[in-house]
Amino acid sequence: MLGLGSSLAKGAVTILSYIKDNLKIYFDFKSDRAKTLEFVGTGSASFDGTNDYITYNDADTKSALQGIKTLTLMGWCRRLSTGGSFINKGAYYTASTDFGMEFQIHEAGTGASDGRWRFSIDQTFVTWSSPPDDVKTGDGSIYPGPWHHYAVTYNGNASSVTTAANMYIDGELITDTSSGSLATIGTNGDDITIGTNINSGADLNGNTKNVGIWNRVLTQEEIQNVMYKSYADLKGSELTHLQFWADLDSDLHAKNNAGATITGTASNQAAIVSSLYGNNVPRKPRGFDNAPTAQADLIGSGSCTFNRANDDYIIIGDAANLSSSNHTLSFWVKFDDTTNTKGIITKYDDTVTAQREFRVWSSSGHVKYSIYNSTDQSEKQANTSYTFTAGVWTHYAFTHDGSNLKGYVDGVLKITTSTGGADATVNSASAPLIFGSWWDDGEIQTGGQDFDGSLAQVGLWNTALTQEQIQSIKEKSYSELTTAEKTDVDGSGGALVSWWGLDADISGAVEDLNGTESLGTEVVDNAKAYRVYVCSALGIDLDDNAGGWIAGGTNEVTLPTSSSVKIKYGNNANGASIYLGEWTSGDIGHIASSALSVGTLYKWSCTVSDLTGSDLRFDLTGGSSSDVVSNVITEGTNVFYIRATHTKATAIRLANMSSGEELTLSNISLKPVTGANHGSFV
Repeated sequence: MLGLGSSLAKGAVTILSYIKDNLKIYFDFKSDRAKTLEFVGTGSASFDGTNDYITYNDADTKSALQGIKTLTLMGWCRRLSTGGSFINKGAYYTASTDFGMEFQIHEAGTGASDGRWRFSIDQTFVTWSSPPDDVKTGDGSIYPGPWHHYAVTYNGNASSVTTAANMYIDGELITDTSSGSLATIGTNGDDITIGTNINSGADLNGNTKNVGIWNRVLTQEEIQNVMYKSYADLKGSELTHLQFWADLDSDLHAKNNAGATITGTASNQAAIVSSLYGNNVPRKPRGFDNAPTAQADLIGSGSCTFNRANDDYIIIGDAANLSSSNHTLSFWVKFDDTTNTKGIITKYDDTVTAQREFRVWSSSGHVKYSIYNSTDQSEKQANTSYTFTAGVWTHYAFTHDGSNLKGYVDGVLKITTSTGGADATVNSASAPLIFGSWWDDGEIQTGGQDFDGSLAQVGLWNTALTQEQIQSIKEKSYSELTTAEKTDVDGSGGALVSWWGLDADISGAVEDLNGTESLGTEVVDNAKAYRVYVCSALGIDLDDNAGGWIAGGTNEVTLPTSSSVKIKYGNNANGASIYLGEWTSGDIGHIASSALSVGTLYKWSCTVSDLTGSDLRFDLTGGSSSDVVSNVITEGTNVFYIRATHTKATAIRLANMSSGEELTLSNISLKPVTGANHGSFV
């Protein structure tokens, strides 16, 4: 499934010397900083190994950590004996639980695995690693006392079980072993616990602090940048998709994704020790490693991952401002493999030559950029001849100024191709702009040569940037661009046309530029939106063109008020559905008084109340060219972006219902997006 990936770190892909007169390392031994011991916070949570633990029961946080495929867990731990649960939403490797991270209790004869560290999802996926050398001993006991920072990341969209998880100790990637099968984190509704699991077993004897949970995969650089911070020190992308953080300095409470307090409840003797002495708090290392200059600065707050096996792509569509003969296309890319790709970023039809404009593709491990002229659509190509490495972020920029086509890798010019004469003007095509695939005879193409990897911070200008300008923008997100870089980059009105950060999931859509959104006229007819479709023996509503919701199976659709609709499970996982365009004859349950505009992006929004389901979602179905599913539905306002593929045969339905589940919908709205240029996730 297409989704959000990790962020990239500034300067992480280009090897540069330290800028101060070739100075490599500087120890400021005379400064006050060098004389002062620094600690990670001011206290920690203490557990004595006998039924001590902390419980967090917050519905919003638990919901955000269920039914997902990406996760990062981290925290500091000081162990005083073998075994013990660290962070759980349920328990380690136990049926009907969500996930768990704990330390193994010693078993005689296990050798190097004594006290190993392990993580699991339900009883489906598990990964483990040996403990640090200063913890394990040869006789199965452990050396008590040393603090270590533990972090594990999980990506259920990985190509195999062996690559799904990474384990880090003190910020360093370590060797781990994984088994089982790729899994989606469950929806069992378990509380979050620190120090034990739901079975009240594997109780921790020791201390913990700064426990964090993200529903995305953090990079090693992000983990290193966060590990010495408390909640108040986190900023920017470090807070993106952070769902839970407990400092455990002065109280047991935690923070949720909105920064609100989650109450922590202590059991037995679990308590806070607020003292820097007695090894109660981890100590920061001295020297330059902890200096601000050594900490990674991230570009944006994530990336968009494309899985070739799932035929992932994003359709941006066509707009007049996306076509400019003189232009610059800039982006970060990470390939998961070196297989040839026909479409990474394309405005190009493989069969209809008149619909060819430009495309980014790869061959033999090289990224290439092709433009097609307006006369006969002949191709001019810029082959960077730079052999990329799978799994490594690289920045590319391609420019055309009417005379030359240029390609840059990490801000350095690699290729110049002359484009004079007939090739001076690039073709203006109506083929849609697509990320991750390409158009062929008016249809999306998938399989074999579509993109497998990640994209981030894609920018399109209507002028050719210079090398200096490319170097200036390449490590920026949209908010960091200067006003000139957005509106008059060349001093002659050349401007940024669109910017897709690809680091923010807005449930079914990718938002570009600065996120300013303009909406058109309301499509929803309330008389149809708050109505139950009544089917005759012929399968047609007796009240022609009246619209209404169609119940699935024996599910119930009722109207609590004149402006709300209630859907309750009976026997069908597809709770109820409604078509989005108007059916003027042969009535089928629909919601609008007009037809949809094919290719237009629409914003669906509604208020959800009386929700009892934990994994309900809106599902785009019917005449859609592909199935698109929203994020998990929550109480309050829910938004889902929909690109119309038919005038009336596209429907939205409530999916994933099960026994005892229901909800009420009100404030239902469907409006065309007329402002910011969005692209729909597929």
